[in-house]
Amino acid sequence: MKRLNDLEFIQNGMVLVDVEGREGTITGIREVEGFGTWVQFNGNQKKEVMWDWNRVRNDVLVKDGTYTN
Repeated sequence: MKRLNDLEFIQNGMVLVDVEGREGTITGIREVEGFGTWVQFNGNQKKEVMWDWNRVRNDVLVKDGTYTN
């Protein structure tokens, strides 16, 4: 697995893993003019968050094989 901050990009289908081993799959990315980027996890609109690269923890990993570069 690689650190998300080292990859420096996100994409649909990417599986993020936290330090406790919990996984979340990015299922939607949308740009909202004036509000930034919103990312949806696991197909659940209630799990949509505003994305801010400055707040991404250094220990968030990306599961191998779930992204293309």
